[in-house]
Amino acid sequence: MKSHYAPGELQVDFGFFGRNVRFLLIVHVLSGYLSTVVLGPEDPVPVPAVCKALSEMGLNGLDIVVHGDQENLLESVFRDSAKHRTFVGRSMHWVPFAVNRPQAKGIVERNVCLVKEAFWSVWLGLEERVGGQLPLGSYLFIEAMRYAVRMHNLFHVSKEQSTPLERLRGSTVQAVKSCEFGVVGFGKPQKDYPEHRGKRLVRAIYVGPHGANGSGIRVFVPLGDGKPPRLEIFSSFRARDPVEFDKAVLDQLKGNREDPERPIKFDPPPDPPALPDGSLEFPVGQAEEPGAPDAMEDEDLADYSPSLPADGEGMDVEPPPGGVLDEDDVEMGDGEDNIMDDGLTWLYEYGLRQLYEGPDLRVTQKLRRGDNPAEYRRVLGKLMWASLTLPHLAYPVGFLGRFQSDPDSQAEACLRRVVRWVMALPEYLQRFSAFGWVDQSFESETLLSGYVDASWNVCSVSGAIVLWHGMMIKCFSRKQSVTALSSAEAELAALTEAAKEAVYLSLLLETLLQGLPAGDTGSYPIYLSSDSEAALSISKMKGLLRRVRHLELRHRYLQELVQSERLRLTFIQGCLNPSDGLTKSPEEAMLQHLLEACGLERICEEDLQTLCVPEQLRERVEELENLHEKLEELPENLLKYRPVAVDLAMGVVPLLVVELFCARDSALCAACKRESVAYIGITQEEDFLSKNTQLFLGEVLLCLLKRNPPKIYIHVASPCTAGCSFRFKNWHKPKFRHRWREQMKKHVASWKTLGKLLQNHCQDVLLTQEWPKTCGLWKEETYQRVKKSLGLSFGREVDRCAFDLVYKRWWFACNCSEWCEIFSGKSCDKNHVHVAPESLEATGYYPTKLGRALLRAAKRVLKVAVEGTAVRTCAEDDEQST
Repeated sequence: MKSHYAPGELQVDFGFFGRNVRFLLIVHVLSGYLSTVVLGPEDPVPVPAVCKALSEMGLNGLDIVVHGDQENLLESVFRDSAKHRTFVGRSMHWVPFAVNRPQAKGIVERNVCLVKEAFWSVWLGLEERVGGQLPLGSYLFIEAMRYAVRMHNLFHVSKEQSTPLERLRGSTVQAVKSCEFGVVGFGKPQKDYPEHRGKRLVRAIYVGPHGANGSGIRVFVPLGDGKPPRLEIFSSFRARDPVEFDKAVLDQLKGNREDPERPIKFDPPPDPPALPDGSLEFPVGQAEEPGAPDAMEDEDLADYSPSLPADGEGMDVEPPPGGVLDEDDVEMGDGEDNIMDDGLTWLYEYGLRQLYEGPDLRVTQKLRRGDNPAEYRRVLGKLMWASLTLPHLAYPVGFLGRFQSDPDSQAEACLRRVVRWVMALPEYLQRFSAFGWVDQSFESETLLSGYVDASWNVCSVSGAIVLWHGMMIKCFSRKQSVTALSSAEAELAALTEAAKEAVYLSLLLETLLQGLPAGDTGSYPIYLSSDSEAALSISKMKGLLRRVRHLELRHRYLQELVQSERLRLTFIQGCLNPSDGLTKSPEEAMLQHLLEACGLERICEEDLQTLCVPEQLRERVEELENLHEKLEELPENLLKYRPVAVDLAMGVVPLLVVELFCARDSALCAACKRESVAYIGITQEEDFLSKNTQLFLGEVLLCLLKRNPPKIYIHVASPCTAGCSFRFKNWHKPKFRHRWREQMKKHVASWKTLGKLLQNHCQDVLLTQEWPKTCGLWKEETYQRVKKSLGLSFGREVDRCAFDLVYKRWWFACNCSEWCEIFSGKSCDKNHVHVAPESLEATGYYPTKLGRALLRAAKRVLKVAVEGTAVRTCAEDDEQST
C-alpha cells in the first residue's frame, strides 16, 4: 500500500526532562527518522542546528511541511530556519495540529516517549556501570541523547525489515559497528593535536557514531592536569577487553545546568518558563483532559519508567518495581473512534505500524563470508565485460563466477589476486589476422576453423577458439554440467560444445555473406582441432561402444555432423593447442601461446602512430578538440550548458530550445525536461547583453551551417519589468520613473542585440515572443524595426490567470503562420499547477501546461519527434495533463 505522506513531511514537538532540561524532536513521518536538539531552560532554539538536522534527513530541494502544536515558539523556530542561509529545502510550510487532537497518541508524541525510553536504557545502564547517579543537562547528557537517537536510526528494524535511515535514503546502508555508551577504548584520531604526536592509538571514552550514516566516531579524550576532556572525531575505535568505564573522566563531564538537590519532575512540566520568542503555556494547542495526573516527583531516578502513559490513553503497563519496562508488559488498547476519516491515516497517526523494542547496542561482528557480496559481484561483472575481448581472462572469470551466489573470504581473496594480476597486464591490440597462425588451407571465406581442449576434474572445463581468416571471432571457457568419468569424455563434451558454437557462427556468416541458407542447415564447412585421440575416435565412429554407452545422446549430434562432412576433426599436439589456456590457470608459455593465436599483441607507440585513421574521423577529432578548448573558456554561469554544447558539436541533438530573458525554472524549461529536449535558458544570471553570452549563442547558431544541423526554437520570454501598465501606479514618484526608464533602456539594447544576432539566421529558426498585450514596448520604434527584420508578423492571444488570481492578457508573436494555427490559446484558473507557488505579478511565472503547449507546437512545426517519441496531438496532451 502506498503511503499518503510526502517525502518532506515532518512532525515536531518539545520533550522535557525535569524543569530545566528540554529537547526539540523532529520526526520524518515517511521513514521514522528522528533528530533531536537539546536545550537549556532559557536557551533559544539554535536555528543552524535545526537546518543541519534537515540536511541530514536528505530534504535538499524539497518542499518541507512541518506539523506541530499551536505554539508560537515552535512556529517561530521553523520560520527562522526557512530564512537562514543554511536552509536546504525549497520551501517551508507550517501546518498546526487541530486543537481537539489526542496529544498522547500522535506520531511525534509517541516518538518523544520512544526517545526518552531509549535514553533511559542508556543512561541507567551507565549509572549502574559507574556505581553512581549522573546529573542531567551536562555535556555527557547531550551526547547520550545523540547516541540514543543515532542507534535508533541505524539499528531499529520495523516490520518492513529496513531501518529509518534506509527508508529515508531509499537504499541499503552498510552496517556499522557500535559500542556501549561511555566505554573506554583506543582509537585513531583524525586531527593531529600536540597531545597525540608519536602515538598510534589514543585512549578515549566512546560516545557514539558521528555521521547520520554511522561514519566517524565521537569520543571524549582525557587531557589530564585538571583539564576537562575534549570532544574529538576518530576514524576507528576498539573497546578494551574486558569492558572498562572511567568514573573519574565521566565526573569531569558533569557540567550540570540544574540543581542536583532538587527532585526531578517529569512530563508534563509543572511550571514552564515564558520565553521571549514564544510561549510554552500548557493550554496553547492542547486540551487538558479531566482526571489527568499531576507531575510526579521521585527521589530515586531508577524507579521511574519513562513509558508510563496517563490513564485512558489506550496502553496498560504493569512494570515490575524498580525494573525496566519490558515488551511483554505492554498491552495495547483500542483507539478512539472517528478521529480520522482515512483508515491509513488513522493507523499512521496512532503509530500502529511497529512496536519499538529498544536500540540494539550489540557490537556487530563481521561475517565469516565476504563483507559485501554485492561488491564481489560488481567487480566480477567488470572482469566479465573485459573478458569479452581478452580471452586470457575467460578461465579466471568463469572460476570466480562459481562463488558469486555466496562468496566467502577465500573467494574474495582469490578475486583480489586476479584483480592485481589484471592491473599489472600490459595493453593489447588485436591484429587481423594473427601472424604465424594463418593456415593457407583455411583462407576460404566459407570456412571456419577452431581449437578445442578440456581439463578433466571434478568440475571439468571446456575451452575453444573459433577463427575465420585467422581472426578470432569467438572464444569461451565453460564449466561442464555433467561429471566426466574419463579424460576422453571431458574432451568429447568440449568438442560437442565447440561444434554447436561453430555451427551457429557458420550460419550467421553464411546469412551475412550470401543470405539465408537454402536448406535446413548451412553449407559452410567447419574444421576443429583437438589433442585427444580418444575423443576424435569416438566422434568419427557410428554409434557408441559398450564402454561409452552411458554418454548423453547429445554426443550423437557430434557424430552426425562428422558423418555429413559438415564438421571435420583433426589432431593437434597438446603443446601446440592454444585453447589449453582456456581450461586452467595459464602459465607464462601457455598464456603467450593463447595470445598469439587470438592475435593479441602488446601495444606500443609505433602501433599508435601507424594506425589508419579515416580522414573524416581525424577532422571530427580535431573539431572536438577545438570545441573543448572553447568550452574551457566559458564563464562559470554558462558551464551548466557544456553537455548541450558537446552534443550540438557531435550532431546528436535533433531539437534545441533557447529561451531568452526567462526565469530559472520556467515552464518551458520544465516541459523540455519532461520531453528530454535539449534546453538553454538565458536568465538574469547569464546576462544576455554580456560579451561571453553573445559569443556562446553565436557558436550555437553556427551549428545551423554544419552537415547535420539541429532544429532550433528560440522563445523570447520578456518579463514585464518595463513597458506595462503597472508603471502608472507610482508614476508621480521620480525614483519610479527613473527605474522604469532604466529598464526601458535595457529592453531596447536587448532587442538591438537580438536583431544583430539573428539577422543571418532568422529564416532557419522558429522564433516566438511573448509580452503583455498592454505593454508599452509594442509602440517602441526600435522594437518595430527589429520585429520587421525578424519576421514576427503573426500572433496569437492568450489569457492567463496567475496563482494569486491576477488576470492578464498576453500576446504571442511568431515568424511562422503554421505555428499560430497549431498553438491554441490557453485560459487557466487557480486550479492549475505552477512552476513555483509565487505570484505572477512578482515573478512572471505561468503554468507548466502553457509551456508544454509551446513545445508541442514547435515540435509539430519543425516536424521533430525527440528520442523516438511521436508528437502528440493537442487533445492527447490535454488528456494526459488532466
